[in-house]
Amino acid sequence: MPEKKTEEITLKVEGMTCAACANRVEKGLKGTEGVVSAVVNLATERASIEYLPGAISKEKLLTAVEKAGYQGRLELEEAAVSRDKDEARLQQAARRMWIAWAFTLPAAVWMLIAMAAGRHQHGWPTPLSYNLGTLLLALPALLWAGGHVYQSAWRAARHGSANMDSLIAIGTLAAVSSGIMAFFWPVENYAGVSGMIMTFHLTGRYIEAKARGHASQAIRKLLELGAKTAAVLVNGEERQV
Repeated sequence: MPEKKTEEITLKVEGMTCAACANRVEKGLKGTEGVVSAVVNLATERASIEYLPGAISKEKLLTAVEKAGYQGRLELEEAAVSRDKDEARLQQAARRMWIAWAFTLPAAVWMLIAMAAGRHQHGWPTPLSYNLGTLLLALPALLWAGGHVYQSAWRAARHGSANMDSLIAIGTLAAVSSGIMAFFWPVENYAGVSGMIMTFHLTGRYIEAKARGHASQAIRKLLELGAKTAAVLVNGEERQV
């Protein structure tokens, strides 16, 4: 029986935040009929797939990635376009980080003053102003700067899985909920802490994006060092191919 011919394709996978995400995409691809093998690299955000072209189409491979909760696209863009996208993503990560810090830093200072005054349990200068102020400072960091974190967590939940964003979403929602409950019941207000959690998370995301961009640039530079032509000797005659 003749061996079936396979083809290889590389997909760009966006939205992965940890090794568990890469494993989930890889498992989803391997479980798709027609896929012979699949390897997902978190650092480069790429999936290398060997598949049977007669058994599955490229569109179904992209669908398999989407079913895992992530965005996939064909790796067809030029290096310059890829560099521009990496730079745009880094700028977006930096913008989100600084927005979060702009609101979290005042909240952190306010909380420190309340602790120094011995009023951290009741709020300073008054319970109402403290509860309202820390909540209003936390919400922009959570929803404006970190809204994409909740979207990622929701996508993972819809597919019956969890990722790093799921942990951040659960932690921040629990903390900010205490800030809302503090208006009605005598509970500790951790709304400011929720903003701090999100801000530290976004800071880590920025550092990760920066490191990943440097790694991608280094890989592209290595590939550019490859020979563009080769000399082949045919019947004693040298030809450039």
